[in-house]
Amino acid sequence: MIEGQAEIMHHNFLFDLDQTLLDFHASEYKALGIVLRANGLSFSDEIYRAFKACNKSLWLELEKGTISRAELFTKRFLDVFSRCEGDASGLDPLKVNDDFIRTMSVNGVLMDGALEFIRKLRESIPDARIYIASNGATVNAKGRMASTGLDRYIDGLFISEDMGVTKPDPAFFDLCLNQIGEPKSSCIMIGDSLTSDMLGAKNASLDSVWFMPSGNVEEAVAAYCIKYCASSFDELFEILKKWSSDAGIIRFRQAETDDAGLLVDIYNASFFSDYQRFGTCPGYGKTIEMMEESIRLYPKHIILCGNKPVGCISCHQTGPQEYEIGCLCVIPEYQGKGIGTQAVKFVQDYYDDWKRITLVTPLHKRENVRFYTEKCGFQVVGTERDGDTELARFLIERQV
Repeated sequence: MIEGQAEIMHHNFLFDLDQTLLDFHASEYKALGIVLRANGLSFSDEIYRAFKACNKSLWLELEKGTISRAELFTKRFLDVFSRCEGDASGLDPLKVNDDFIRTMSVNGVLMDGALEFIRKLRESIPDARIYIASNGATVNAKGRMASTGLDRYIDGLFISEDMGVTKPDPAFFDLCLNQIGEPKSSCIMIGDSLTSDMLGAKNASLDSVWFMPSGNVEEAVAAYCIKYCASSFDELFEILKKWSSDAGIIRFRQAETDDAGLLVDIYNASFFSDYQRFGTCPGYGKTIEMMEESIRLYPKHIILCGNKPVGCISCHQTGPQEYEIGCLCVIPEYQGKGIGTQAVKFVQDYYDDWKRITLVTPLHKRENVRFYTEKCGFQVVGTERDGDTELARFLIERQV
């Protein structure tokens, strides 16, 4: 019997900006020529190619954290000054860089078909939310979006200059997700860069689309855990439409003793990494007989995504209107998709008379501590020991 369900939506689209929606190189070429000529220096296709190559290598260094933004801006113009005819001895590379960024900001160029694609995405996918997740200068990004009309279709901007961290750092995506306020599973990253967009999505455990793939695609897909590839906006639209429609329904079914074998498999898959890391884990290695007894003593609900069993939550009453969550586990390939949060909410709805819910988890498992406190609203109210393991005790109280 299905006791409850909750929908996981796929509707948050995180787009890289340059060479995904905007033609960065066209704007860059135009702005560089304007700024160099305005300062009495020569400009040519050869100079632009050299600037582009230098700029790319410096951005890779910035993504690795080996140089600062100011160093990048300084070095790229010192390099281009050395290639130009004319006197650059009195020029401040940072001031020229600022002029260059401002000039780019009013000379945005759309990728062919980008605006029509964004309009179609918003119109075709229910509650589609479109965000920009980009490394770069804020004034440059905002200006080029405004000059092309792209800004009218955007729900939020995540620009590295404002955020103080760049893709592919997981902290960049943590900030994005905190502001979006929805599970990772509701989001997908779309971009052209392997080293920032695809690696960033991999680091943050997000679904991803590699736009305009090139080189050894099969090797890159494996190395960066890329879920989809698209070579045109038409192909990208179909991929995103399918991804959105694939959003799962999370359901909960009360376990019976006949489910003991299934639950042993779920527990073993969910707790195997803990067993490997620590050499022991109470949830790993249970026999079917042990699980049958546990089902009789501690009511459990199997978590299903569609029709696939992906986890379990157990909860039992400890007193009048007081309950304790004994176990919450999700198999690895479904972790990070908001299923645990939905399971805790299900318990609160299922035991609708609750005033207090408690649970314990090993104190050293910081990701669990953050999950229960930051995602589910529990507080740590004390510690206790189970053999050699220090446990944190959590409590959530309903405000009447």
